[in-house]
Amino acid sequence: MDNFRISPNLQPDTMLWRYMSLDKFIDLLSTGELYFTPVSSYINSDPFEGLLPKVAQSAMAGIFKDSVEDFNEAIKPLKIMVNASNVSQGPNQENARRDLEILNEKINAYLPMMEKVYFAIMKSVTVNCWHKNETESEGMWRLYSDLNKGIAIQTNLAKLTESIISDNYIVISEVKYIDYLDPNLTPQDCIVNGNFGPYLKRLSFAHENEVRMTISPPFDHKNVESHKPIGVRVKIDPLKLIEKIYISPYVSQPFPNAVNSIAEKFGLNKDIIETSKLLQVDKSLMSLY
Repeated sequence: MDNFRISPNLQPDTMLWRYMSLDKFIDLLSTGELYFTPVSSYINSDPFEGLLPKVAQSAMAGIFKDSVEDFNEAIKPLKIMVNASNVSQGPNQENARRDLEILNEKINAYLPMMEKVYFAIMKSVTVNCWHKNETESEGMWRLYSDLNKGIAIQTNLAKLTESIISDNYIVISEVKYIDYLDPNLTPQDCIVNGNFGPYLKRLSFAHENEVRMTISPPFDHKNVESHKPIGVRVKIDPLKLIEKIYISPYVSQPFPNAVNSIAEKFGLNKDIIETSKLLQVDKSLMSLY
């Protein structure tokens, strides 16, 4: 567990679901990998991904501004000395002035550069998303199936972490849903288990009840202009990961047969597969006597 930092609000038996299309299910089994997506890839479904409420951004900006002020304060004696009228003129004086000008240029460029680095890092964090629930979710079936044709992997936190075969440092946390435009928000409201992001989403997405695994890939600060976020593939053992497989309640044959055949091909026990009964009425409710 040294490679994980897990939210104290999540327990080993916390039930997790991942709803997906059949092609993604096949990809998971055939590669034995979970794909961690850069948050920048979600721009179409939620353009707020990778962004924080203004109060949190202002807090971050304040840290950068304080650094500049501290640096300016530290070099004040140097500025006074270089610009002093009683300092002898000559090559050394000119070199000192030129060095001070270069230093000032770097200080002035620091805030714009840190702004670019900050947003690049935030957009580059990769996530693998799960739905926390004790039962199936009709809404999640509709959202994450392919034209209602999909499956759901049901597991728990312990099985998920035990299945991962990776040296990556992975943070696992629930997502906090807030009103980004609430004028009463404080920076503290935007912190989730010691992190500013990417564990914040707007209230409009609260139905996802999301638990995120995140990996922050290495970032080259010197090449921020050309930086492009990339996904990360993490090796897993599907047999350890999957507790149950549910087939969408909206499908008919031959889809269930196809899911069973695929599972059998990759060594999964057919007993863990069942078709969702979400739309089946209990017969006892159809009679008063």
